[in-house]
Amino acid sequence: MDNLLEENQNCWICVFYHRVWRLWRIDNERIGYEICHNFEEEMRDPKDLLEEYFQLDVDLEQLYKVWASKCSYFRKLMEENGEVFKGIRILKQMPLEALFAFIFSANNNISRISKMVEQFCFLYGTKIDLNIGTFYDFPTFLQLSNNLSSMEQTLRKCGFGYRAKNIFKTCEKLLNEESIKNAGGAECWLKSLGKLKYLEASKELQKLPGVGPKVSDCFCLMALGMHNVVPVDRHILKLTKEIYKPTFLNLNKTKTTTNLTENVSKQIGQFYIELFGDYAGWIQSILFSTRLGRFKIK
Repeated sequence: MDNLLEENQNCWICVFYHRVWRLWRIDNERIGYEICHNFEEEMRDPKDLLEEYFQLDVDLEQLYKVWASKCSYFRKLMEENGEVFKGIRILKQMPLEALFAFIFSANNNISRISKMVEQFCFLYGTKIDLNIGTFYDFPTFLQLSNNLSSMEQTLRKCGFGYRAKNIFKTCEKLLNEESIKNAGGAECWLKSLGKLKYLEASKELQKLPGVGPKVSDCFCLMALGMHNVVPVDRHILKLTKEIYKPTFLNLNKTKTTTNLTENVSKQIGQFYIELFGDYAGWIQSILFSTRLGRFKIK
């Protein structure tokens, strides 16, 4: 990584880990960065934060080689479209942000989820005006708890629909649950779930309103670093049936792609783990990306 931005060089300006970042590619090996604003007093090394956020300790190139040796479909995909999907990573998200973002994601599309996250930050997060634009941090739990009395009504007015009640009820539970208080509060408790085994963490998460198996799995993968957890929705069900049809004859008896039971989800997740190993959740993300319109594949 480096912090020298050349004139007219393309860059990305974004907010994560309570900071406004300017990021750019120096070359194929290095990322440039600049902290434009820090919303919190804690001064961690930006380099460490970037390595954590992008999980740069994971050797993606080596994983691609291993996956290609195990799966002919993935091998062909990389041979024909390697440059398109090179570098797709699972981001290590802050637990509180991940929790609510995935509650927003229920029965939703990517564009609308992004708008909900932005609206949530606008409503409850800290604002900063810089010469490069106006930015909002993701709210802390203290900021959310200070707005509980009007939260459900406000979110409904802003188009969150039935999710408004789940968000409010989850905040209420995180604030008042005795075991969560004893763990040091909501944000400490969410982080502490990473010390549990997957099934235990998932069970605890699903006690929260609006958190089912899919949301729980997304949280475990993207906030707790449980790399082999494979979140399964109707898109992954459809994709799995198409790619691995001989393996999933029993799934292919289902005429629709929306008949997704908890048992089928577990079966698909276990299949990916057995085929791809400890980072099965990462390859699921890559395969899902092949179905997004922004990526053009052969």
